[in-house]
Amino acid sequence: MWPWLVQIGEDRGGFYSYSSLERAVGAHIHNAEVIHPEWQQLRVGDSIWLARRYGDSARQMVAAVKPNSHLVLMSEDDFKRVQRGEKASGSWSFYLRPEAGWTRLVVRGSGGAVGHAAFDIPHFVMEQKMMRGIRKRAVRQTLVNHHPDVELNHA
Repeated sequence: MWPWLVQIGEDRGGFYSYSSLERAVGAHIHNAEVIHPEWQQLRVGDSIWLARRYGDSARQMVAAVKPNSHLVLMSEDDFKRVQRGEKASGSWSFYLRPEAGWTRLVVRGSGGAVGHAAFDIPHFVMEQKMMRGIRKRAVRQTLVNHHPDVELNHA
């Protein structure tokens, strides 16, 4: 799952969700169907764009990253607060938890518009699709890796 998760972002692998809806609100999203080696490295302080057209408010900073374990994103202001030793007001976090032969993806978000129905409902729908999109790609990649003679369509 990690290779798919680490390449999220508007200018990277997308968010594996409803890209047509994301484009309808101004994001330039095209979901990747392959793992891109050039997008496999993230460092604390790197930017993950949600929608560049909205400026810095639509950019998340990598606050913590450990391959095959977790990715924590937050606004630039929160990132600066954390760097000063203060508390962040919110974050978007992804955790991979090994479970008896498979991996559970746990996603948590807090702060900002969280707690307002106008945000929470569409975000829930999009995030659920994102999680399913990552799972679908990870399962497909595992099948290809273990059974290279099997052809899978990308539909």
